[in-house]
Amino acid sequence: MRFLVWFSLGWCGLAALPLKAQDPQFTQFYHAPLYLNPAFTGTTEEFRLAGNYRYQWTAIDAQFMTTTVAFDYSAPTIRSGFGLLIQHDKAGGFLTTTGATGLYSFLVPLSDQWHLRLGLQAGVGNRQLDFSQLVFVSQVRPDEADVWEGGSSGSRWFADFAGGAVLYSRHFWGGLAVHHLNRPNTSFFSGDNAIMPLKISAHVGANLPISTLNGDLYLLPAALYRQQGPVSQLDVGARLAFERFPLILGVAYRGIPFKKNFNSTQQDAIAFTTGLRTGQFTFGYSYDLTIAGIRPYSGGSHEIAIVYEWATKRSRSRRGISCPIYDKPMNSGWNLRQ
Repeated sequence: MRFLVWFSLGWCGLAALPLKAQDPQFTQFYHAPLYLNPAFTGTTEEFRLAGNYRYQWTAIDAQFMTTTVAFDYSAPTIRSGFGLLIQHDKAGGFLTTTGATGLYSFLVPLSDQWHLRLGLQAGVGNRQLDFSQLVFVSQVRPDEADVWEGGSSGSRWFADFAGGAVLYSRHFWGGLAVHHLNRPNTSFFSGDNAIMPLKISAHVGANLPISTLNGDLYLLPAALYRQQGPVSQLDVGARLAFERFPLILGVAYRGIPFKKNFNSTQQDAIAFTTGLRTGQFTFGYSYDLTIAGIRPYSGGSHEIAIVYEWATKRSRSRRGISCPIYDKPMNSGWNLRQ
């Protein structure tokens, strides 16, 4: 069954109105650090390879799928990090966005306890629209005028830039990132404007050891606030990691209950997360239970994250402050620097 959208009702007005698109999101944003903020580039011992996959609203015929693959390298001798991020997003089964960006970060040691990283990101993106998956008013009502835009290629290339900063210690981290600094035009029509709005995100978290009779536990709270165009979103949650077991469990809430969008309370989902951390390998899974108005029809959302870190013997001998965005503190035995 095709995904029948009311997109065609406003098709004629697209040329005159800017398209307010929003970026895809990840529940496990701490497992997608390069997607979250270019300043996280190089916040690993030496090498890191990360993959993230999200399937949103599984019960809806349309497909909303997002995949990212990221690789970064830490070069402490020059206080730098280098990375590559590849993204692919499929929205509604007819709109796809693909991008490839290079990332760079520079480390500024502020003290023995605090470090600051500044990051930049630059790349290209391509947005494609599959007209064959759209149903126009003129196709189902012969008395309507044809709205087909024959001059559209259905594809648009654009440059994209981002910047960010992250401040962190052994147990705390916080950052700010701004994506689409150049506000690229993603319109499919020559001479028209569909300006991609800035995405501004602020994120904080902690990695707190809690001593118990059965060994240490680690509380990992985190929060992410995003603003893009007229849309804002807040994720607040916490995970619990165990000293003697590789299991990680967590729960999070997405929404801003005191704010309304389109005359309804802005509540999105409650997310349940689980994961395993064994040595250099991290696996994470989350399920979003939709609590918004589309709850009976959405089927929820699934997300998988896989992170692999490795280092040469020379890098393992180096000591320093590692960013605790998803690792345990250095004295826990889970960090690769031990």
